Amino acid sequence: MSSSSCKLMPDIVFLVFNNGVCTHEQYSRHPESPNLTSMGDSDYSNAQPFISGSPSHDADGQPSSTVVGGPGTAGGGPTTPVGTPTENVPFASGSSTPIHVSNTFNLNARLDGLQPDVVVISIDKIFFAVHYHKLITSSFNNFNGLLPPNANPSPNIPLMSIVPDHSSVINIALHCIYELPCDKYNNPFEVLAASLPVLSKYGLPPSRYLARGTPLYNTILNHALMRPIDTYALAASNGLEDLAVAASAYTLHLKLHHMPQQSADKMGTLYLQRLYHLHLSRMDRLKELLDAKLFPHVAKPHCSVEQRQVVSRAYQLAGAQVFYSATPADSTPRM
Repeated sequence: MSSSSCKLMPDIVFLVFNNGVCTHEQYSRHPESPNLTSMGDSDYSNAQPFISGSPSHDADGQPSSTVVGGPGTAGGGPTTPVGTPTENVPFASGSSTPIHVSNTFNLNARLDGLQPDVVVISIDKIFFAVHYHKLITSSFNNFNGLLPPNANPSPNIPLMSIVPDHSSVINIALHCIYELPCDKYNNPFEVLAASLPVLSKYGLPPSRYLARGTPLYNTILNHALMRPIDTYALAASNGLEDLAVAASAYTLHLKLHHMPQQSADKMGTLYLQRLYHLHLSRMDRLKELLDAKLFPHVAKPHCSVEQRQVVSRAYQLAGAQVFYSATPADSTPRM
């Protein structure tokens, strides 16, 4: 687009791959087009092709690959792949600043059978190469308005978008879109919890991507054994019925009066009431079973009325001892 056709400052940046060489071009945004984050020359001077490798980790633990480019070497610049080396792609940029690229979402990946045509850059400068059609059809708000609704990017001219979120939560969101498990990253519970509002922010309903049996549902549920109240509260605060029901089973060994006030506030009145009802109803049902009278029978030579009364009192005493030592988590075999 020529400068005479539009007087706006350029704020849409594309990567251009010509004969294996990575350059970039900027295009002015039309006044009515969605607002894309601008990227000036100073921000983009480090842009280079992506080289994937086996998982490595940056300072924040986010798996990534690193490529370093600089002038004066064969192929336009030296490359330092982290992990398994891949094909060396010449660079047009003369910068030696490393670029960290997601190992799962990189330009060499074929997750959807096609070459990626969108590059998402997190706030900690991790590059994710993904597909426009996957993002635009999965999100009900055009990925928080960052993607034009009728764009036509291509692998040679991918659309770039900078997001103000950390790579760890963006990585989880993209795994949800592609229905991929993210267990291999061993994300702590806090990171998984932080990803839920990010899903909502980018138009990805948690109720859909955390439905029963989905990868993220299973990943979060795996934390319920060690953090049952936190997992239940997370599910409750986001209205995730199936996850809350599954997580509640892991709370049965806990004494609810020891629950932190913050957790009770987070799960809300309805889910807090349901959790108490679960614990109390199990104990009430146990009491009903233990209070049941022994079925009487007619007197027999080896079991008189007096003997039956002795056995009945012993049964009631044993039932009382079981009830007062039981917890909602106790099962029939354990008793």
